[in-house]
Amino acid sequence: MNNKELAAAIRKGAAIRPQCMSGVFFDGVGSCALGAAHEAVFGVPLVQGVAGDYARLEREFPCLKEGNLALKIVTMNDDGWCREAIADWLDKLEPETKPADKQSFDSFMATVMQPVAVTV
Repeated sequence: MNNKELAAAIRKGAAIRPQCMSGVFFDGVGSCALGAAHEAVFGVPLVQGVAGDYARLEREFPCLKEGNLALKIVTMNDDGWCREAIADWLDKLEPETKPADKQSFDSFMATVMQPVAVTV
């Protein structure tokens, strides 16, 4: 799933419970932006410290792995952005561009990694 689908999940989850900061869930009362997405998609809270829960969220939204997106979302949440504003930001965010295929990437790297002659 992409940024827009993640944004939609955050919005849906934000309607379930109030926002919390400095944690995915706070005493079962509030959720952060990623916690809201998890609850919207899987129907259960994401448990802080349970790697399997976060890994499941990452499998559902591979975009979280791109460019430290998950860390950016957590930081925005903890800096006081409401979850709806984070979702709006995600809607406008362009996905990372990637090489079309491995061959084009290898070709690019071969060009970049050419030895450079240095004279002293």
